[in-house]
Amino acid sequence: MSRLLSAVVFFSVVACGPMPGPGGTGGGSAGGLSVTGGGFSGTGGGTSGTGGGAAQTGGGSAGGGTASGGGAASGAWTQAGCDAVMDKFASANCADKQNWLQLKVAACAKLSNTTSVALCSTAFTKAKACEAQFVSQGIVACIGPATDTNDTCGADVVLGALCAGTVNNVQCAGVQCQYNSDCPSGWTCNDQTDRCVNTSARCPGLPCRYNADCPTGFTCNNGTGQCNAN
Repeated sequence: MSRLLSAVVFFSVVACGPMPGPGGTGGGSAGGLSVTGGGFSGTGGGTSGTGGGAAQTGGGSAGGGTASGGGAASGAWTQAGCDAVMDKFASANCADKQNWLQLKVAACAKLSNTTSVALCSTAFTKAKACEAQFVSQGIVACIGPATDTNDTCGADVVLGALCAGTVNNVQCAGVQCQYNSDCPSGWTCNDQTDRCVNTSARCPGLPCRYNADCPTGFTCNNGTGQCNAN
């Protein structure tokens, strides 16, 4: 089996810590999805940017249904679907099994809240499109201590769950900001989410626009628009 999800880095499940309060200098947008060496890894430079940008709000409508107040719209990625994906990964019984069960708790139940719907709509759309294929056809197995899969949809469903987990983690998406100076020392303003990010946090899957939107040790993957571990 090829190493598609080799050693995925998981964020801290319990989102606790100081709320930020005064940065946005941009970084470089990274390209590619190389899932090796400890997580979703992007390489490359790209354009630099400054400032915060407009925050996304609201739920929106999908599939003929309207989402408001954080409710899931018709056709949206559901908790049941996310749970099935995490259970599929955990069923391999690899050494990292608890990571998948923790991600299930930390992310799947939060797919339909206001924050997730506003910031993760793109990641959720990709995850929803891949869910059925992965659950029914994907093969999961252990490569060393890590769970891996031969199904390319595995990356999309994991990134969908990681997005929900990180945007609901105060270390990865704290108070709203427009510039780095809006955040405390050691934090930066994420230009995609317009929220302060602890540069020492681990936030794989966090929405981003530039490398500077991601914590230290992460780069912004230009293809997914999410932070990948180096």
